[in-house]
Amino acid sequence: MNLNGRFFLARLIGVLFLAAVPSRGRPSGITPPSPTDEGRALLKSRAYRLAMERFLLVQEKSENYIEQAQALRLIGETQFREKDYSAAYQAYQQSLHLYPLSTGALGLEFKSAVSLVYLKNYKSAIAKFRELEKRAFEPDTLSDLHFWEAECYFQLEQYGDAGGEYQKILDQNPRYRYGELIGYLQAWCFFQQKDYEKALGGYQKIVEKTREEALKKLALFQVAETQYRLGRYAEAQATYGQFLKDYEKDFLYVPALYGLGWTFEKEGNPEKAIGAFTRITQEFPQHALAPWAALREGVEDYAQGEMDRARKAYSLGLQLSPGKTPADMLEYGLGWLEYADQKYAEAEGHFSNVVHFSPPSDLQGDARYLLAGCLYLQGKYTDAKTIYGQVSESGAPFDLSLAAAYWQGWCDYALGNYDSALGRFKSLAPKTNGDLRTRSFWATAESEFQLKRYDEAAGLYRRALEDQPSGALAVNCQS
Repeated sequence: MNLNGRFFLARLIGVLFLAAVPSRGRPSGITPPSPTDEGRALLKSRAYRLAMERFLLVQEKSENYIEQAQALRLIGETQFREKDYSAAYQAYQQSLHLYPLSTGALGLEFKSAVSLVYLKNYKSAIAKFRELEKRAFEPDTLSDLHFWEAECYFQLEQYGDAGGEYQKILDQNPRYRYGELIGYLQAWCFFQQKDYEKALGGYQKIVEKTREEALKKLALFQVAETQYRLGRYAEAQATYGQFLKDYEKDFLYVPALYGLGWTFEKEGNPEKAIGAFTRITQEFPQHALAPWAALREGVEDYAQGEMDRARKAYSLGLQLSPGKTPADMLEYGLGWLEYADQKYAEAEGHFSNVVHFSPPSDLQGDARYLLAGCLYLQGKYTDAKTIYGQVSESGAPFDLSLAAAYWQGWCDYALGNYDSALGRFKSLAPKTNGDLRTRSFWATAESEFQLKRYDEAAGLYRRALEDQPSGALAVNCQS
């Protein structure tokens, strides 16, 4: 028999021997894992549903309150990872109630407070973090508590308080493992408070000192944003340019290019501004900023008298953002171009889209006023009168409301309702100033004239001339 045959025979004899040994005499082997151990392994592998089944089994079957508390803590941990923060909070609290003297109680209370943060219950979370501060002595633990308190204050838009918590960390624990991040977040607080000089100093310090590339990138971008808000457009231009050079593939590349376009606008360089915005619409048409870039491109084209280019840019922007902001602004821009070209039917369509935009556009009042003007200029006086009435009754700015009321009077006039027109113009004159007051006197005179009250009309024409109107209005009053 060769050597391999001997080894095979030896293994076979060993197996037969073990099979012949009574079960009570065999070694016990490996102890099977408990449901808790299985659950921990499943939790680690992100099999959350299976992990939850094990932990729930322990909680329901165990008669040991310590085991129950441990299971509840792990149930909370599973729910937290599944982002069911409300359920996680309840599980953590039940665990603490069962076993408040657990060695992990402080950590469990901390996780309960963090759950409240994710539930956006910031004030309650702050109260819990403050209570934990009284029982925490490790510098890093205290810093963690201040960090989360700062996050709560930031979400509450209490940026001064948030910055104060960040400063506590920097003062009390300068070697905190997230120290550079804290400096960045504190600069964000200054930025939100519009204290741009302090914000700029904080961001620049991060750029100069950090070895963390991701943080350096964010800080460099914010340096440019802050320089822009300080009106240092040339500096911002250079910083945006540096960012574009260093981070060509980054998700902030397009926002930096958009910011660069704005700096060119502010520096009075429309061609370069248009170039930056055009790059976004052509190279990154799917980006959220592409329709905004199209809007800025159209605005710049319009300012340069390039109406066809402006129309093309606005139309492209609409294709890129159908039914969502800034589609309302793009529609308004197109409406204005058509209005200026005296294409009132086309302008009517665009302004109507702005009026009915959802959610309501900031341009709704102006668009409604111009929509009424388009209707008036097409001879649709009844419709125009209705829309002007909506403007004057919708809480629009005072000047716009007065102008709308003035044109309501002209709608009555055009419809032959001279008494109604007269009443509107008469009531309007004492409320107005400047050119609109002069026009109100003149319009009142016109209405009196149509009613064949020539003496009253003559007196009102003379009253209008006392304001020394110029141009066509003066000629009309004199004639």
